[in-house]
Amino acid sequence: MINYAKKKKLDVVLGSRLKNIKQSKILLIIKKPAYLATLICTFLINIFYQRKFTDVIGGKLYKTQRIKKIKTNCYDAGFDFELISKMCKEKVKIGEVSIRYRPRENSRDKKIKFYHIFNALYQIFKVRFFN
Repeated sequence: MINYAKKKKLDVVLGSRLKNIKQSKILLIIKKPAYLATLICTFLINIFYQRKFTDVIGGKLYKTQRIKKIKTNCYDAGFDFELISKMCKEKVKIGEVSIRYRPRENSRDKKIKFYHIFNALYQIFKVRFFN
């Protein structure tokens, strides 16, 4: 991710868990329903800001001086979505690369649940229409 950021002169690099996925996304959603929330939120960000992201909350690499300039108000499950929405709105240079990812075996260990989508959607719409 660092090499890609340097090569392309990017402020942010997103690591996509879904970019080069070999199985169908529908099959993935059936196996891991929490991915549906990620796909919905990523879709909205792509529509609102004319982007082509596949996974806005996979791995993340930020330039420190760039991210310090962005003020956020959310400090829970919607933080990533508020931040990426504000970065897109401010036309920050963002790229995306495929990353290898192995999900947790035990779903009870997962901190983010499907219902967190409501806060994520709130943050996306708040930034797009009210900031």
